Amino acid sequence: MTYIIGHQKPDLDTVVSSVATQYLFDQKEGFGHVGAQPVLAGTHNEETSFVFEKFGVKIPPVLVNEQLLPGDSFVLVDHNEKSQRFDTIANDAIIEIIDHHPIELSTNAIFVTVKPWGSTASIIYFLMKQNNVTPPQEIAGLMLSAILSDTVGFRSSTTTQNDKDFVTELAHIAEINDVEAYIFELFKVKSNVTHLSPQQIVTKDYKKFNMSGKQVLINQVETVEQSKLVAQKAELTSAMRDVKQLEGVEYIFCAISDVLAVNTKMLYSNENERRILEEAFDVAPIEDAVFDIGPRLSRKNEFVPPIQMAIKQLDLE
Repeated sequence: MTYIIGHQKPDLDTVVSSVATQYLFDQKEGFGHVGAQPVLAGTHNEETSFVFEKFGVKIPPVLVNEQLLPGDSFVLVDHNEKSQRFDTIANDAIIEIIDHHPIELSTNAIFVTVKPWGSTASIIYFLMKQNNVTPPQEIAGLMLSAILSDTVGFRSSTTTQNDKDFVTELAHIAEINDVEAYIFELFKVKSNVTHLSPQQIVTKDYKKFNMSGKQVLINQVETVEQSKLVAQKAELTSAMRDVKQLEGVEYIFCAISDVLAVNTKMLYSNENERRILEEAFDVAPIEDAVFDIGPRLSRKNEFVPPIQMAIKQLDLE
C-alpha cells in the first residue's frame, strides 16, 4: 500500500493536501500511485473539521503502526523534515515528496516537487493544471480553504501571486463568491480556543526543529483576540514548561499571532529562551515572558530562521 501523509500535528493544509493528491493520482496513472490512500499523522484540528464538513468530504483516518506492512511506501505532503514525520516512516520507504518548506532530505533518489509558495495545496493545484485535471467543486473548496489558511488570508509573508491567482480560480470552481467574507469565517473558527486548556493552547499548532543539536518546539496560535491570550501568560508559560518536559525539548516558544493586526507576541518560559528571542529579533521583552516581535506571521520564514541563527550564535548552557 502507498500512503499519502502529511506532518505531525496536522493542520488544514496538510490534511487537504493528502486528499487533493489522492484525487490527482487517481486521475492520472502516470504518477504511478493510483489507489494510494490518504492518512493523517495525528488528530486533526477544529478548523479542518469545519472545512471538511462545509464541503461534504470525509476526513482521512489517522495512520496506526499496526496497519503497516513490509513494503508499504509513502508520499510525503506538506513536510520533508524527519522531525515532522510520522515516527516509523523510514527514509527508504519514501517514494515522493510534495512540499513548500525548506529542504532537509536524506533519502534515495525520489520524485520531489518543492516550491516556495504559500501552501502545499497551491503546488498540488499547479500539478493538476499541468496535467489538465480540474478538481470537483468539493475538492476545489478544500484547496481554496487550505491556501487561505496557510497564507493567513494573504497576510503572511509566504504569500505569492500564484497563491492569489489559484484562489481566484478555485473560488470559481467551488462557487465561493465572496472570498474575503470566507477568510473571516475561517479566522473565527481558527481563533476559537475557549474550549482548550493552557497545555492544549501551547501545543495547538506546533513543530519541532533540530537547531545546532538542540530540540526546539515552536507553537503558533492564530487569533483575533491576542490580548486575551497574552493575559493568560502565567498559565501558558507554566504549561510550556510542562510540555517541554513531555516532548523532551530544550527550548519552547509560543507565538500568539493577531491575524487582523498582523502582529505576533512571543512567549518564553525561562532565561535562556529570553536571551534567544532578544538575539533573534533585536528587541527587549515588553513585559515578563512576552516579546512583541512586530508584523511577523510566518513560522517558516519569520520565526524559525532568526531563532535558529540566535541559538547558533549564543553560548548557552
